[in-house]
Amino acid sequence: MKRIRRESSIFSVSAIDLFASALGAFIIVAFVLLPYFPNTGDARSDEVDALRARAARAEAERDSAREERDSARRALDSARPALQPARQEDGSTVQVLPPIDLVIALDTTGSMTAEIVSLREEIAGLAELLLDLTEDAAIGIIDFKDGCGGAPALRVAPLQPVDRGSVPRLTTFARSMRAGSARCNTTADEDFAEALRAAAASAWRSGSERRSIVLITDNPAHAHLRDQAIADAGSFAARSGALHTVSTVFVDPPFAARRSYPGTASFLQQVAVTGGGQFVRSSENASLSVMILRAIFG
Repeated sequence: MKRIRRESSIFSVSAIDLFASALGAFIIVAFVLLPYFPNTGDARSDEVDALRARAARAEAERDSAREERDSARRALDSARPALQPARQEDGSTVQVLPPIDLVIALDTTGSMTAEIVSLREEIAGLAELLLDLTEDAAIGIIDFKDGCGGAPALRVAPLQPVDRGSVPRLTTFARSMRAGSARCNTTADEDFAEALRAAAASAWRSGSERRSIVLITDNPAHAHLRDQAIADAGSFAARSGALHTVSTVFVDPPFAARRSYPGTASFLQQVAVTGGGQFVRSSENASLSVMILRAIFG
C-alpha cells in the first residue's frame, strides 16, 4: 500500500498574497513620505558642528572685543596721571591746558580695521580725558577713504564742544565707521590731502587757544597731491590767533616693508614737521587714544 505524504503549511496562498500586498503598500507609502522625514544622519551632525563652531567664533570675537576695551581703559588710565591738572596747596586745581579744538582724521580703508575699532571704543574715554585737562574742549571726526572719479570719499562729524550731548553723537559717528574701499581703487593712495583740507576748514571756535589736526593712516596722499598736503599743513600752522598744529600717526604694520609705498613714514613725517606737530608710529603704543594724545602734546 502506497504511503501517503503529509506536509504542514503554516501560511496559505491567500495569506501570503495578503502579506505581500500589505508590504508593497507600506513601501509605496514610505517612498512617498520619505522627503518629509527628519534627517538624523551625518548631515544633521554636520549642521550641529557648524553651529557649535559659529558659536565658538562669536564667543572668541566677544572675548577679543572685551580685551581691546580693557586694554584701552588701562592705556587711558596710565596716561591720565601724567596729564592730570596740577593741584594747589588749598586743594583747588589749575587746568594744564587752555581751551582746545581737536579734529581727528582717520583712514577707514580695509587695512585700518583695528584702528577703527579702537576709535569706536575709546572716543568717549578720550573726550572725558580732555575734559580732565581743560574745562573747554571740542572734538570733530573725519572718516576718509579713497574716492573715485576725483570725488573724495569723506564723512564728517563737525567740530563740537565736548559735553553730555556731543559725546553720544561722536560715539554714534565713530561706531558708524566701516572698513572698506571702493572697487575702483587701483592704488594704495588715500584721500589724505582732501581730509587735511576738510579738517583745516573746520568751524574752529574763536575762544580756542589750541587747534590741532591729527591724521591717522597707513598710506600717503595721492601722488599729485602730496606736495599740496605738505604745503597745506604749513599754511595751517602759520595761522594767527591760536596755536595751530598738524600731527600724523603712521599705522606701521609688520608687513609694511612689502607695501607699495615704503616712503609713507617719510611723507607723514614731513607733514607733521611742516605742520608744527608730532609724528607718531603706531607700533610705539597699543592704544589709539594715547597715540592721539602724544600727537597733540608730544
